[in-house]
Amino acid sequence: MSLFLIGVLSVLCQVVLLRELNVAFYGVELAYLLALTSWMLGTSAGAALAPRGSGSRPGRLHALLVAVPLLLPLAVVGIRGSRGWLGGLPGAYLPFDQQLAVLLAATLPLSVPLGVAFRWAAARSLDAGGSLGRAYGVESAGFAAAGAAATLAFHLGAQTFAVAAAAAAAALLVPLLRASRRRAAARWLAVPAAIGVAYLLAASGTLDRRLTAWNHLGLAATSDSPYGRVTAVTSGRQQAIFENDVLVYESGGAEREVLAHVTALQHPAPRHVLVLGGAVRRLHEALALHGGPRITVVEQDPVLAEMAAAGPAGARVTVADPRQFLREPGRYDLILVGAGAPDSGLSNRFYTREFFEACRSRLAPGGVLGLVLPLPDSFLAPHTVRRAASILAALDGVFPHVEVLPGTSTLAIASADPLPANEEVPIARFRARRLETRLVGPPYLRYAYSDERRHSLTARLRGAGVPSNTDARPVCYQYALLIWLARFFPSVQALDLPSARPGATLAWSTLAALGFVVLVRRRPPWRAGALALVAGFAGMVLETVILLRYQASRGALFVDIGLLVTAFMAGLSAGAWGAGRTVDLHREGRLGAVTRGVLAALATAAALVAGGGHLAAGSLAGAAVALAAVGLLVGALFGFAAARQPLSERGAGRLYAADVIGGAAGSLAATVLLVPLAGLNATAWLVGAVALAALLLP
Repeated sequence: MSLFLIGVLSVLCQVVLLRELNVAFYGVELAYLLALTSWMLGTSAGAALAPRGSGSRPGRLHALLVAVPLLLPLAVVGIRGSRGWLGGLPGAYLPFDQQLAVLLAATLPLSVPLGVAFRWAAARSLDAGGSLGRAYGVESAGFAAAGAAATLAFHLGAQTFAVAAAAAAAALLVPLLRASRRRAAARWLAVPAAIGVAYLLAASGTLDRRLTAWNHLGLAATSDSPYGRVTAVTSGRQQAIFENDVLVYESGGAEREVLAHVTALQHPAPRHVLVLGGAVRRLHEALALHGGPRITVVEQDPVLAEMAAAGPAGARVTVADPRQFLREPGRYDLILVGAGAPDSGLSNRFYTREFFEACRSRLAPGGVLGLVLPLPDSFLAPHTVRRAASILAALDGVFPHVEVLPGTSTLAIASADPLPANEEVPIARFRARRLETRLVGPPYLRYAYSDERRHSLTARLRGAGVPSNTDARPVCYQYALLIWLARFFPSVQALDLPSARPGATLAWSTLAALGFVVLVRRRPPWRAGALALVAGFAGMVLETVILLRYQASRGALFVDIGLLVTAFMAGLSAGAWGAGRTVDLHREGRLGAVTRGVLAALATAAALVAGGGHLAAGSLAGAAVALAAVGLLVGALFGFAAARQPLSERGAGRLYAADVIGGAAGSLAATVLLVPLAGLNATAWLVGAVALAALLLP
């Protein structure tokens, strides 16, 4: 039971902390990578370095399992208050060292005790005649159960702080209820404790608002959606909307006019308009002025869609994934991309070549696509230019006519038919439609078309030599990480990693894997740890590849992603549990052969993901089966690695630590280096090469 509970607490804490850190880092996805890496390293340190023999006392293990959920709400409070306590300016990043300190302070006090708890619980399982593989399987079952429960809770509208408060309440109440069965004094305390827990849960919403108000003066509303935290702030008659604490709309601004009006003026008479994302930015209000077209707004975030419901009649707001919506029948004169900048895997999928191909298929003859290139209107840093160049390369690969118009926002206008070459036609249409605007007018249009930056910027972007941004190779994602790091370390601007060739990346990665295997093979005691490391690395990389492919193909619906992770953990649990029951294989001398069979199957699975991954990611069932199969093989590999020799408490802790370190390395390498440099297919092929190289280890 303790091992199962460790898995539950691990997933619960990770979900809460990742959501909170995502807001604290203003939605920068590098927070996920750093937090997961910190969590895994903390867990491995706890498992490898825990004092030997201390887990023989059940009271100490139970104390850890109670202390962790009690610390979770305190970690949430610390994350939300960190900016103010450290003297940060509203809307500004803390220095990188302070952000890293906040991240470590939030994750390590929870991950290290859980690593210690696993070592102690696994040692008790070994003393009772069990195996490390079975212990790993039970913990993975806890992962799967908690993943499914958390997914359902957030899908039903549960708030992050409420989940943390519920965990703390359970940690307070459950031990007391157990003790009340044996002691009368505890029985008297159970009733007031239950009342206090009920009050804590009932007041969690109020506490949540007060904690959020630390960073938002004039807070009007706040809610956690499946995609982040949405916060509304009011001051007098003005309103501002924040998503993950990043400003996405303010009622006094006129930025929405640029995308809406300039794009609409490219078409002689738009009648059917599609806006993908950005419902809260009120693009439909500006578009409605162009002859009252029929406007459809597709927003994937239900909370943002609800806030946009106050818009004028005539705009139909639909909650759906924009890329899935493009598969439905219909033709549009204008399609506007209102999603945020491609700073994450979620938003990058609206700036790839495959997405632009889907948009072109839904454009009517003479139809126009408009989007904002993520470029500032002043200094153009190298990585910023390269990121925009990869988007322009994707557009050029789909549309024969693409115009770049600088201004307060740099627009990319694309069409299958010729576009206006100068400002005369848009100005004539502006006057004919008698538009009343605050920013976009004849002077602005003259500036956008006649500014000398128009031709020089277009030439600079097309001459950057950056590969096209695609689903399989999300170049923008890599540049988004580099742009964020360059804010703190300017020398990062000199790096141009996405220009590397996929073949070269695959070659040197394979050579590094072979070198590692040759080194470990010379030291037989290290082989079990190396196999566990390979299991963690391969599992995390293949899981990342399948999830990213599914996200690009089917959308980032939170419930789907949660169910997919649950499928992977269920396969992991089954594989480790099954391998843990095959101790007779070692006695019969067949363990090495069976381990090689699992490695060969893992290499085959990686090849299938690389060659036919689009089929597995084409449906929820296909992706779930693929992840469950990968989890099964990875869990079995860890179980067979643990069965190579009798394990002491120390050996079990170190083997578990090796698996977790491999997972941390796989997560960081896949997301930051391998996928952006080599693409999804080459990354999967690399896992196959690593599995084949590991055939030399058993």
